[in-house]
Amino acid sequence: MLDDAVRAAERHGHTAVHLPVEGRAEAVVALGDSLRSGGYRTIDHLRRLGPRPVLASGHSEAAARSVAERPGIAEAHARMTPEGRARLVRTARRPPRAPWPAAPVVRGPQPP
Repeated sequence: MLDDAVRAAERHGHTAVHLPVEGRAEAVVALGDSLRSGGYRTIDHLRRLGPRPVLASGHSEAAARSVAERPGIAEAHARMTPEGRARLVRTARRPPRAPWPAAPVVRGPQPP
């Protein structure tokens, strides 16, 4: 039964956390990520200026896709380290990838 809850959480882009009672897993809590309230507006504004938004996340593939799909971001990179994100931005700045500067937009401390 807990395995079903874990699979359901992962299908929805959440991280499943087992809750133990007396050393035995008795429940699963699904934790998810979301955009800040102004995130949709910011992404829309960036699109109007020309750049194509890309999501770079330290979370799982399913979680990254789940967050990216909500505002219609087609390209999502998962399990990225801070160094990997920096490399992604450097690559995006090189022609012919984009005729405009690329800059990261972050939400705060990033997972390792």
